Amino acid sequence: NDGSILQTGTIEAQLDAGTSVTVTTGTAGTDIELGDITVADDISKTTGANASLTLAAHNSIILNSNTNITSTTGTLDVTLNSDLDSSGAGAIVMNTGSSIDSNGGDIVLGGGADPFVEAAFGEGANQEGIKLDGAILSAGAGSISLTGEGRIGAAGSQMGILLAGVASITTTGGSIDLNGTGGDGSTINTAGIQAIA
Repeated sequence: NDGSILQTGTIEAQLDAGTSVTVTTGTAGTDIELGDITVADDISKTTGANASLTLAAHNSIILNSNTNITSTTGTLDVTLNSDLDSSGAGAIVMNTGSSIDSNGGDIVLGGGADPFVEAAFGEGANQEGIKLDGAILSAGAGSISLTGEGRIGAAGSQMGILLAGVASITTTGGSIDLNGTGGDGSTINTAGIQAIA
């Protein structure tokens, strides 16, 4: 029922060995833990063969401000998979200055059993399904897929995908797919996809 701390160095050692890594939470505990994953420090792949990094949370995934997931050697497929239990609650938030640079790997942000087609869902603290707040996604020759749905059953900002500030999504050769569905609230902030300065 209590939270755990996984040192980023442990993840990096595996990625640098060319070993793919999956980090998964349990369901919400009886204490205050909600099944979130918070990335608080940089994760950097600097050597080794191609690998993948999957963060799978039963609730939400949050990248703190100025936190980066990067590869400089070999491709790094990165998947952020929230709402793993398909409960309809589990957002993805990339805060200001955070980034994912996959060096040619694919980047997938979504939810449920298959984050490539199922949505990350807005929830109480984070009503947008996916929010890039001045964050950067860069896949090189890889592809980028975002699937998000705004919070259901409450008023407020319920956009499926919100690109705020100077958010940037780029590839040099792959596809970019944004699939957003607004929540069912009565406010004007229920767009499927919205970009604001």
